[in-house]
Amino acid sequence: MIVLSRTIILIPCSGSKREGGETSYNTNSSILNYLTDSSRKHLLNLRRRLFEYFSIQFGQDVGHHNNKIYYMPAHKRYAGKDSQIYRQISPSSWDILRNTENLDLVIISALYGLLRYDEPIRYYDKKMKDIMEHQTLKTWWRNNGLCDIVKDYLNKNNISEVHSVLSNDYNEALRGCFTDIGAKYVYHDFSEYKSGSNAHRGKWVDDFIQNF
Repeated sequence: MIVLSRTIILIPCSGSKREGGETSYNTNSSILNYLTDSSRKHLLNLRRRLFEYFSIQFGQDVGHHNNKIYYMPAHKRYAGKDSQIYRQISPSSWDILRNTENLDLVIISALYGLLRYDEPIRYYDKKMKDIMEHQTLKTWWRNNGLCDIVKDYLNKNNISEVHSVLSNDYNEALRGCFTDIGAKYVYHDFSEYKSGSNAHRGKWVDDFIQNF
């Protein structure tokens, strides 16, 4: 049997988000379906701990039935009017991702940890610099094994090449994670563009998908 090797893009979430959505929740798009049992339980537990700490109502995104919360696919939610990254990525690129088996994209999120690009998420306002249990969320995620969850995803989904466009806070959440992952790792640094760095990240992602 031939195992398909796959390329993945790691991208940060966006502070600017679209509101609204639908109360229906497509469980098939949750990243929990793409992890081993141990990592699935670990990520779900971490999400619940974070929701509880910030008094965020539990919903289907943490395994609780609740039809009063509105969800939207992550890549649409993050395309708020001030979102520099996601507004640079054309709708056709998301269509290409959906129809290309050997290309994948996952999002590092301050609230959710790790997300698939089409995973249903709620509207929220949490940043990696926010404080939880006397530490920033980027440190909390790092100290609670976000790296191991990412590695589990890479291994389970036959990822052979990783392209990261993560910004500084998201890199901190995964510091030291990619030294020994059994896959080619390429980091794309846009810090030279300063305030325009996120727009360049989004444009790079769009170009990469379109020309894959």
